[in-house]
Amino acid sequence: MIGPKLWKTSTPYLVSVLHFQLMTLATGYSSLSYLKKLPAKTLKIDRNFIHDIHHDDDDKAITRSIIALGKALHLNIIAEGVEENEQLDFLTNEDGTLIQCFFFSKPVTAIESVLMLLPSPITSMLSRC
Repeated sequence: MIGPKLWKTSTPYLVSVLHFQLMTLATGYSSLSYLKKLPAKTLKIDRNFIHDIHHDDDDKAITRSIIALGKALHLNIIAEGVEENEQLDFLTNEDGTLIQCFFFSKPVTAIESVLMLLPSPITSMLSRC
């Protein structure tokens, strides 16, 4: 984790080029104080809260709180480790939360992701029916 002093003194010119992402709240070296000290644009919800979210009320409460905090601070919110329909359903109901996972696809290159978004000949034919 980059400390606030190092960030301010050594890389102020990168702020306009780089969107700083505050990694996973509530784990390891993260701290709520970094939300004020660093130019964070994104708040991540650790996969440990997502894993049991469909049957653990504490995980639901913590996740909802992180989402509310992120929304109040106008941050992007990403939930890590979504792998089950129930997890996706919960996060879909919590408006504005992005997901990072293998739920829809394994990791792909930039070119592969563009190709995935292009219409295939089969889908083009079906849409004309």
